[in-house]
Amino acid sequence: MNAIYFHGGPGFNSMPEKTLLTPDFEQIGLNVIFWNEPSSQRAQGPEFFEVNAYINWLYHAEQTLLSAFDKYGPQVIICHSFGANAAHHLAIKYPHLIKALIYICSCLEPYQADKNLFHFTALDYIEHGDTKSGKTLLERLDKHSDNFDENALQAFLLLLQNPRYINYYWVDKSKMGSYYRLLMNEYQFDLQSFIKVRASFFKTMRTDKINTPTLSIYGTEDIVISRNLEEAVIKKNYSNYIFEVLGECGHYPHYEDTYGFFNVVQRFLASLPANKATAHRASVAPNIGE
Repeated sequence: MNAIYFHGGPGFNSMPEKTLLTPDFEQIGLNVIFWNEPSSQRAQGPEFFEVNAYINWLYHAEQTLLSAFDKYGPQVIICHSFGANAAHHLAIKYPHLIKALIYICSCLEPYQADKNLFHFTALDYIEHGDTKSGKTLLERLDKHSDNFDENALQAFLLLLQNPRYINYYWVDKSKMGSYYRLLMNEYQFDLQSFIKVRASFFKTMRTDKINTPTLSIYGTEDIVISRNLEEAVIKKNYSNYIFEVLGECGHYPHYEDTYGFFNVVQRFLASLPANKATAHRASVAPNIGE
């Protein structure tokens, strides 16, 4: 079975998952293409554009799916965190090219995740004696407008000055270390990509429900996303979904509980219909804006 992995972010890439999880994917029979978003830091790969960066981000996600379909047929789409927005867009626009969807700690409500991070990081500043930064971040949180405006940008820049903010994504700090050691050199966090993609982000809308079989996996200790809101989005937009929760995991359950994650995924894949009807790429419309 063939799959595409869309990483979280924006500003990140799939290097850690490709390095750490490829053998596990192969063991359950998945041949995975690991997508990397357009980046201002990498000479190779999709070209990064500052203007309409999110449209460019979606465009390259589309091109990855179309290319994979041409070679291998319908794909299983696996996505982490903000990458869920690419999967959601693709499920709306190209349902006939997708065999199944696997969401890992989906961040389909990114502004709520922003507010969660601002809150915990502000309290962390105050706890560690930097009351000024903590109060400033709380003030920006109070002014949050559910947009990535100048206030949100300044809040993020203040958040990023606190090296402890990343702790809120993880339970297992040793695994956190091994994961982030792979985000080096041209694969390190791309702040320019993060800012430009988030500033131009919009939600892909649909009036009827998505019928693609969907597995949505969460970590019990994930405080980055608001699970009740994410589940509400799935329930509103999808008709064929399963929720699974892995214990003692934060925002990266696929790495913190690799055994549990792949057991859940393997059961889900085994439950899928043997083959979908033959799909034809020629029926795909070229416009992202549809």
